[in-house]
Amino acid sequence: MNIQFFIEKLKGSEEFKKFKKENPKSYLTSCFITLDIEGKGKTNEYHLDFFVPIDEGSDKKFGDWWSFKLEDGVKLIPLNKAGVNEVDEKYIPDFVKHPPKLGGKSSLEFSEIETIIESEMRDKDFNNKIQKILMVLQEIDGKEIYTCTVFISGFGLLKVVIEDMLDGGGKINFFEKKSFFDMIRRK
Repeated sequence: MNIQFFIEKLKGSEEFKKFKKENPKSYLTSCFITLDIEGKGKTNEYHLDFFVPIDEGSDKKFGDWWSFKLEDGVKLIPLNKAGVNEVDEKYIPDFVKHPPKLGGKSSLEFSEIETIIESEMRDKDFNNKIQKILMVLQEIDGKEIYTCTVFISGFGLLKVVIEDMLDGGGKINFFEKKSFFDMIRRK
């Protein structure tokens, strides 16, 4: 499976058609995927996040965030935090006010992402097993990037950034191993 499968599933749903009719300026801004490797997919999650810019003349400071949860049908979930429009604008980062559009062109299979990570682990002589992968797909500097947090055996974490080459395959741009205990020791 890849993100294209879920985009097509979403576009075919009545929930999404209704949402787009009510929010024609909305656009895809990120995808959040949880892959439960150890549990053989029992708790996989797939969320596609959309941003609705504010209309001119609105008294709101920021647009609205919505997520479509896709693991069991299609369910629309509001992501706005209570009171966000009452927060002083200087404390809100620009990417929250105007998030970049995600083209959603990635064709990387989720199993391919897992394989890329496993290959890098072997190259670095890590003997741990992948338990779960949390991935966020976003467009950064015109590139579709998967930012992954990988839970591995032995209370380890990997931070992995994979660029979708869009013409086939993915390239690791960042790879770092952390211990859960390293994070606890930091104060």
